[in-house]
Amino acid sequence: MNEVSLVELMRAVSPFEARAEVGVIRGGEAVLLSKRKIKELGETLTKALALFHGEHPERKGMPAEECAKVLDLQDTKFTRELLSLFEKQGIVKFADDRARLADFEPFDEELFSANVAALKKYTLQLGYSMPSIEEAQAALSLTAEEMKRIIAYLKEKKELALITGAFLLFPEIEADFKEKLTNISGDITLAAVRDATGSSRKYALPLLEYFDSKGVTRRVGDKRILIKK
Repeated sequence: MNEVSLVELMRAVSPFEARAEVGVIRGGEAVLLSKRKIKELGETLTKALALFHGEHPERKGMPAEECAKVLDLQDTKFTRELLSLFEKQGIVKFADDRARLADFEPFDEELFSANVAALKKYTLQLGYSMPSIEEAQAALSLTAEEMKRIIAYLKEKKELALITGAFLLFPEIEADFKEKLTNISGDITLAAVRDATGSSRKYALPLLEYFDSKGVTRRVGDKRILIKK
């Protein structure tokens, strides 16, 4: 095919390319891809990327070389052009020679650790006025996904408990509460617990119910007794 006929062909293809009915790879010799082929390759890549992100949440995306293997392509340069085409069509994001799903955000370990520390500091500063998940999330300007990941991480490490009302309870407050119950002179009533902790029924009752569930206390009428182990 001579140069003139190639120019004429590309001019003819241009309206179809604009409507995303065909794809044109312009690295070296021009390559035309049908809409069906683009969809097929795109689905193959997005499935692979979903698995990749699940296994490597800390990585910004799959390198172009790995994408080439997934798509069974021998030419990495061609693969890069194809990934650029995929980005134009909204199939994936392609930057820094890496492809990722459009809605994927890489896991930032340093930021995550900072958010964990911020959550703990914020919660402990409030003492017995324990924040709910929603209150802490809003106060620290975290997304729902960030908060969910932090909660799961801390619960798995047994460094956080969620009690009635979705209040956040760290071990430091739990240990202090147990000591306060031990030091209450007389019956352990809701009023006595409110006085000991300087909190309200909103927080004192969920704490007592949590300790009941753990077998630390047992409710007897309107009071609790500590169970010695």
